[in-house]
Amino acid sequence: QQQQQQQPEAAHMLDRRLFDAAAAALRPGGTFTIVTDNAWFADLLLDSLAAHGAWAAVPGALEAAKAAAAADDARALRRTAGGLQLIVAPPGEWCGHVVASSSYFDRLWRRGVSKYSAVADRYVIC
Repeated sequence: QQQQQQQPEAAHMLDRRLFDAAAAALRPGGTFTIVTDNAWFADLLLDSLAAHGAWAAVPGALEAAKAAAAADDARALRRTAGGLQLIVAPPGEWCGHVVASSSYFDRLWRRGVSKYSAVADRYVIC
């Protein structure tokens, strides 16, 4: 990940092969939401998804995120690429993520295991 400039980037699970498989598996109108705690990785993924070309933003997600931000100041647009948006926020219904859940990575994040993760922010691509 974020290593010295001269070191190559490590391989990631979220790559073109996974994006191809997800695009083929989703039904029309289905959503693919990516959440990470690493701003650098979120930027990399946003650019990768935008270059892939098979993805479009969740309709209304940006407007819903802006409305929620006005209410609780918890969401902010970081940037856009290829029609997709990278929003700093916990995932929620506004991006098609309606299930409150916890994963192995959530537990690591709460414990502060990664030196590259943000302390309080989540980066959502939708």
